[in-house]
Amino acid sequence: MVVVGRNVLINLEEFDYDHTWLTKYPPEQVEFFTGVKSMELYEAVDYLIDLEPTQVELTYMLAQISFQYAGQRFQGEILKASERFQQILSNDLHDYYVNELEKPRYSERLAKMMKVNNMIQKHVREIRPRADLARTFDIFSVEFSHPEVFHDTGF
Repeated sequence: MVVVGRNVLINLEEFDYDHTWLTKYPPEQVEFFTGVKSMELYEAVDYLIDLEPTQVELTYMLAQISFQYAGQRFQGEILKASERFQQILSNDLHDYYVNELEKPRYSERLAKMMKVNNMIQKHVREIRPRADLARTFDIFSVEFSHPEVFHDTGF
């Protein structure tokens, strides 16, 4: 049993999902690529639940991980722009802690936030080979208007 939300438990042994929109292969053959029944991100989710981030913190985390990813993936001018955006975000988060929350000592909380982001980034790096295999063997049948957004997912 896995807790997936407030008052929601899922028995992964009994869990079944309709994947016909996603692929022509049976679930047990694509599980390696989808990770639906895997525990790969549960540790990050547990840390996030314990952290109980505010909306501002969660927004910072999502923006930081997005700009970090974009900068690493595209380099050049995009890297420079993403670094500038991350600096602006960091300054805004500092102002939020110091001025709104009146909490000038927030380094421990920030370290916990970055731990979650680092776990997610590590996961993305680890699934890249699976994503390449899924693309090579045309595992998924989903088409996106902007496929570059899903580059590292295998879709």
